Amino acid sequence: MSVAVVITFRNEDTTGPTYLPVATEEIFAAYWLPAAARLGLVWMPLFQSGTTVAIEDFASVRAEFEQMRDHFARAPEGAAMIEHLRDRSRWLSAELARLDPANIRDLFIG
Repeated sequence: MSVAVVITFRNEDTTGPTYLPVATEEIFAAYWLPAAARLGLVWMPLFQSGTTVAIEDFASVRAEFEQMRDHFARAPEGAAMIEHLRDRSRWLSAELARLDPANIRDLFIG
């Protein structure tokens, strides 16, 4: 199993990502969840089992992904998986920032 952002757009002609992989279940549980707990994040733990995100909460979710990005960027170089976590969190933050919330019909993360 894995954790991913799944997007359905209002306008079917929209070109953009509809599936953004976050991590495998194992990587999410081993790295993302402990970091989320240290940072006091509220959305990130919900993604392990999956949740629908209301469009009005999209900014909060984006902010948590940005906090994770910043957290992984500060992690010591020798940490296992750190380069992968940095790349993935940077990429996810950038992809989420490109989305127009007004054009999102459904957003599920899990």
